[in-house]
Amino acid sequence: MYYEEFARGGFGLALTEGTYTDTAHSQGCLHQPGIADAEQAAAWRSVAERVHGAGARR
Repeated sequence: MYYEEFARGGFGLALTEGTYTDTAHSQGCLHQPGIADAEQAAAWRSVAERVHGAGARR
C-alpha cells in the first residue's frame, strides 16, 4: 500500500494529499480520495492502521 511503504521506509508521519472533506463543494479530480462520509472514514481507518503497523507514530 502506498502510504504503508513510506512508514516501512522510515517516515514517521504520512500526510495524505488532496483529500476532500465534503461532497457538495470539495471534490476537484476524478478518483480523488475523500473523507466526507462514514464509508470513506472507515476506509481511511484501515489505511491508518496499516501505516501505524509499519512503524509510523500515532
